[in-house]
Amino acid sequence: MPLFTMVLSLLTASSARSYDGTVFDKESNVLEMLSPKLHALLNDNVEATRLLTNTIGKAFSTRKFKIYYAYSSNRTHSYHYYVDDAVVIVLRGEQEALDEYLGLVYETLNSENEDRFLKLCHKAESGSISRLNFAHEMLRIEFGALKKEQSLVRKLKFPTKDTLESYFYKRTINCPDKFEEFLGEIEKQVTTNERNVIRDYERDYDSLQGH
Repeated sequence: MPLFTMVLSLLTASSARSYDGTVFDKESNVLEMLSPKLHALLNDNVEATRLLTNTIGKAFSTRKFKIYYAYSSNRTHSYHYYVDDAVVIVLRGEQEALDEYLGLVYETLNSENEDRFLKLCHKAESGSISRLNFAHEMLRIEFGALKKEQSLVRKLKFPTKDTLESYFYKRTINCPDKFEEFLGEIEKQVTTNERNVIRDYERDYDSLQGH
């Protein structure tokens, strides 16, 4: 959830596990940044570890980043935001290890869209884009990151038990190829989902407008 007006007070609900904020390099140990359960999952999956390391290495070769763990009953509670020259990725603590992994890969990929998010926020501030179109265009950017993740994750193998218990695995693997279909699925979920992403982005729009 890339909201540029988000304040650091959100971190008061997060755990203390975080990276030190330096730029990622070959000597960085990604596993030390992660929860014990995700660490255990990756210990048994060399390819998944390599994918995560390569994704983080590409995204943060010139940018600083941190990882925090937040505790929420909302299954979609993973997001990232930008602070000065750094990216902060917040992952939900109470979830399956595979879901934590998918959230980290996705938010890492999505964080590379900073310039696109910023342009949309400027359009919202100036009123040159409508409230609903702002929400749709934010989702279009996120859809692109999800398709990138899908193409990567499809190459990996996880234990059947992990994929069956995962909330996000099938949703990632089965993500539609067309944005319109993806948007249609989100709109159908609005009345039942724990998080109404369209409403959330419309609220972000209002905040950027100063309402």
